[in-house]
Amino acid sequence: MSLSEFWDFLVLGVVLGSLYAVIAIGYTLVYGVLQLLNFAHSEVFMFGGYGGLLALTALIPESTPSGMGSVAYVLIGMLAGAALGGAVAFGLERVAYRPLRRHHAPRLVFLITAIGASFFLYNLAGKLFGRNPLPMPSMYENKKVLSVFGAELTITQVLILVSAVAMMVGLDYVVNRTKMGSGIRAVAQDPEVASLMGVDIDKVVSRTFVLGGLLGGAARLPVRHQQSGLVHDGLPARYHGLRGGGAGRYRQCARRDAGRSGAGRGGDHDGGPVG
Repeated sequence: MSLSEFWDFLVLGVVLGSLYAVIAIGYTLVYGVLQLLNFAHSEVFMFGGYGGLLALTALIPESTPSGMGSVAYVLIGMLAGAALGGAVAFGLERVAYRPLRRHHAPRLVFLITAIGASFFLYNLAGKLFGRNPLPMPSMYENKKVLSVFGAELTITQVLILVSAVAMMVGLDYVVNRTKMGSGIRAVAQDPEVASLMGVDIDKVVSRTFVLGGLLGGAARLPVRHQQSGLVHDGLPARYHGLRGGGAGRYRQCARRDAGRSGAGRGGDHDGGPVG
């Protein structure tokens, strides 16, 4: 492998890795709070792409926009994707997971429900939009704009990097600097004590789902120009998201006391996830 090929592969890996990191954060947020692998998060990511598709199809003219028009359409598409992704995640939590938490269902029931919700959303999207790639209106001309050690980056690759970094920095701020983030960290640390201190567990869990859905929905649009069109891609997104850290935990949200499983605390959650 030549040095130029090395830099090409390195840049491509960083670009795709940053995108998969945003998807994986949605898994780790929910896992940090609920101790649940939300397999349906990949379909939330997929629906975010359809949200952007619907908005841009209705707004973009036949000719390719340029300048500030392109910037506006990118922002509109990402916001539309985030809105639909957040809405799907909110509905998923309210319909599928909250009733199970209130009835203290076993962990296996949560796992089966997550898999069932994933297949339901996957096939629902196939029924509504079909299973063939859907062309998206072109938001800009995907030119090469930057060179890193000879590896050239296109507008789409720069957009993926910038949006991924912005979303991760924003999430870090929300989790560590806001009241909502304090609630998320409290529930992740010890849900029983958080509840005794007045934290609304249901509200925190719902906001965690929505936050992950917003990130996943917004992340779907920038990758559009990496593919030939918008594809029915929930399963690949799940694979990359889980590889990227879905079985782990997000920084402080996931940190728990080392002695949680000992000193009489080991059975605290045997009946199921938080709540």
